[in-house]
Amino acid sequence: HKIQQTVEDAINAAVKADSKDPAAFMAAHLAGSKEAKREREPAADDANGVQRPRKESPLAALRCGFVGTGTMSAAMVRGLCTANPPVASVAVSPRNAEKAAALAREFPGRVTVAADNQDVVERSDVVFIGVLGPVVEDTVRGLRFEAGRHTVISLVAAAKLDSLREWCAPLAPEAVIRAIPLPPVAKH
Repeated sequence: HKIQQTVEDAINAAVKADSKDPAAFMAAHLAGSKEAKREREPAADDANGVQRPRKESPLAALRCGFVGTGTMSAAMVRGLCTANPPVASVAVSPRNAEKAAALAREFPGRVTVAADNQDVVERSDVVFIGVLGPVVEDTVRGLRFEAGRHTVISLVAAAKLDSLREWCAPLAPEAVIRAIPLPPVAKH
């Protein structure tokens, strides 16, 4: 639930800022927000001289998955893996085997190629849907999500949010959101 709230906060900040590149803004927000910066600061002594443990950035614990490994998904994977701190792990679907394998080589130990789309879901807390419009409904309906665990972020501009929420049942409506990033999201 904390990861879902963190992602929702980043999305809300991007909307509020009326960002031209919401995905890049969200990545920067997650990696560089005041709260994230404060959590990455070294431990400090409290008023009694007791050292408080340093909290980890929410981004460092994020397990992301990408169903669809096209240009946009690859750019987002690069952005998330080069953030400071990077996400904990990224699972990519094997659909575009060449691109998926290249990402795994580029970020060894962080990016893995999943056996199939359901394997992506099972390895992730936040699942990005980046398939082509004509196959999005069949692809998403074929996945099993866990309410309270998964957040789904669709990168498919042609898919209506209400339809996505229906296809992602049993997820709560607020756990299914849409983002329309641009390829520069790979850079910070």
